Amino acid sequence: MVTSVQQVVQRLDEGGFVLRRATPRNRDHLSIEAWRASTLHGGQWHRDPGAAERAAALVRSSFGEDSTVTLVGSGVVLHRDGADAELPGLRTCAGQPGAVLLSHRVGRRGVVRTAGGDFTKVVRPKALTRLVGSLTELRLTRSDVPRIRSVDHSLGAITTCALPGTTLSARLADPTLEDDRLAADLHHIGAALRELHAQPPPDRPRHDATAELAAARRWLEAASEHDLIPERRWLPVWEQAVQTLAHPTTPAVCVHRDLHDKQVTTGDARAVGLLDLDLMCPGEAGLDLGNLIAHLHLRALKGHCSTARAEACAQALLEGYAPDRHVRESLPGYVLTTRLRLAAVYSFRAARPTVIDGLLRAGRDRELVP
Repeated sequence: MVTSVQQVVQRLDEGGFVLRRATPRNRDHLSIEAWRASTLHGGQWHRDPGAAERAAALVRSSFGEDSTVTLVGSGVVLHRDGADAELPGLRTCAGQPGAVLLSHRVGRRGVVRTAGGDFTKVVRPKALTRLVGSLTELRLTRSDVPRIRSVDHSLGAITTCALPGTTLSARLADPTLEDDRLAADLHHIGAALRELHAQPPPDRPRHDATAELAAARRWLEAASEHDLIPERRWLPVWEQAVQTLAHPTTPAVCVHRDLHDKQVTTGDARAVGLLDLDLMCPGEAGLDLGNLIAHLHLRALKGHCSTARAEACAQALLEGYAPDRHVRESLPGYVLTTRLRLAAVYSFRAARPTVIDGLLRAGRDRELVP
């Protein structure tokens, strides 16, 4: 059986494109991003070719140009230069001289790097208010968040300055960087994360263990609907995650909620930067710690760093954070739940089977948390 993701990969390949990511909307619809000649295109896949035609027609009618969208094979629609009927401001921002489109999730959000090196994020109006609040409400001394340069409500756009340093992801993969130096970075990140958690939680819905398990299950069920991961492979591990996360609830803190190695910057000055605080909300401290530790495991599975380096970084992160007993008890469940969600997420990105297998073996591995 040819899966929906395999269909997308095949059709993109015929047009000279490479799939970057796919995100399920439902069993018959995927949001995708693809590359060709270093140019990013947001797009969609529809199981029904007629739905793809209608999606393309909507974009063309919104901008009055045939060149704003391309049909690649049957069912795949690629949007050019940020053209998006639901985010009309994105094409304006992406069309500025020297601008580069970095990300485009059709109908949801887009990110553009400006000629001056700033970053413009285009979102729906309600999300814009939330973004501005996330970046102005924090009072941090151990880390930096992007400084707002401008907000344009007519475009749904917020432009922020770039943070100094290098992403943790890039430093993990740097073979010239000594493990001890990298561990020192993680110690500083742990301390910075503890300071973030000490901030007053924003007035938003709490994302607790139940919500995190539900998010993982939605991804896993979507992976099964699209014939990527059979339910029999993930269900026993998910049930184990439910049991592992059945701990007494810890106090609500201000969590990032999407903390991973590409959302953190570090550098020679040991400064820590935190990116993409869009989802910041009340939650348990173990959520952020577990998410970051699970991503360290993921980088080792993908061959970006050694398992020993990932484990040393996880240890240093916890030493810098110094979690109490209750937070530490919640960590294995959050790590396991994140790994299950990542298995589903990366199945939609056509990741190597060994990566998916490694993430799904999490429940049978030795202790997940150092």
